Amino acid sequence: MYAEKQNVVWWVKFIFILAMVGIILGLVLSPQDPNTPFWVTPFLILIGLVLIFMFVNFRSLEIKVQGRFLEFGFGIFRKKIPLSDIVSCEESQVSFGRYWGIGIRLGTDGTICYNTRFGKGVRIKIKDKRKDYVLTSDNPQALCEALKTGKKG
Repeated sequence: MYAEKQNVVWWVKFIFILAMVGIILGLVLSPQDPNTPFWVTPFLILIGLVLIFMFVNFRSLEIKVQGRFLEFGFGIFRKKIPLSDIVSCEESQVSFGRYWGIGIRLGTDGTICYNTRFGKGVRIKIKDKRKDYVLTSDNPQALCEALKTGKKG
């Protein structure tokens, strides 16, 4: 069994906090201005709820190799892949230039990336799938080894 949990980098959390402060200020100040359109307050509330959902859902990436499955994902956005469907696992680099952000991203190379930061990761090829998955990992070698060992067992 292999398990790994990665929290999102501090600066992403900081951006969410700044956005929430901006929304709270907007909710407090907009009713005081008589020229504010009626839709501003509901819009700010909606944006605030979306940001809270994103912050709670995308705060950490979990990766597990358990039984005969690889499970990974953020909150409600999870994948469960039978180990028998995994063709290969190799170390990979996760870069901003390829994925343009953090979370679940489509790479310029056609991969689907689940990342919490840039740097070390793994690329996993799945049988009968056109797109490979890339996951950030604290220990890419151990993750690939767990996938190989799990397939044998």
